[in-house]
Amino acid sequence: MNRWTSIAWFLAKFAAAAGVLFWLWSQAGWAEVYGRAVLAAVRAVAPLLTGFQLETHPAPVFVRGEVRLALPLNLRETCAGVVPFAALVLATAGRSARTRLQGAAAGLLALFPVQVAVVSATPFMMTAHEEWVSRLLDVLYTFAALGGLVALPLFLWWAWLQVTAPLPARAGERRR
Repeated sequence: MNRWTSIAWFLAKFAAAAGVLFWLWSQAGWAEVYGRAVLAAVRAVAPLLTGFQLETHPAPVFVRGEVRLALPLNLRETCAGVVPFAALVLATAGRSARTRLQGAAAGLLALFPVQVAVVSATPFMMTAHEEWVSRLLDVLYTFAALGGLVALPLFLWWAWLQVTAPLPARAGERRR
């Protein structure tokens, strides 16, 4: 198979896997289940990180004293980075089902705490601060959100790809 055919085949497998996974994420309730897990972790972390408690019923609200801040993020979209990561793992050639499952689990274990941290830090973005603090928070939150929610799934897949790549055969040796 030539290089362009291999790339086209990978892209086709990725698109098919992403399509099925996004359907499961959006229509089969996976996003709601995952979102509830994220909110459960945020309930534990947010008070330590921001001083705000998270109330989840009827809708997620950060509370500190009389201050009530509705969660402005849509968790389905905020946490959707798990979907392209899993699709990339599924589309990658030359990996066993076990290796793919381990890679997907490791990616989830890396993505989940980042997503929890980003959601937990949301009250910082919604409360008044000195101007220099607000600007610093804007920059930090933007990098955390873009890096953690958008770039991290791609980086994790690339790292998994490198770790699981078959070793090249040395001259004179047969490949296993």
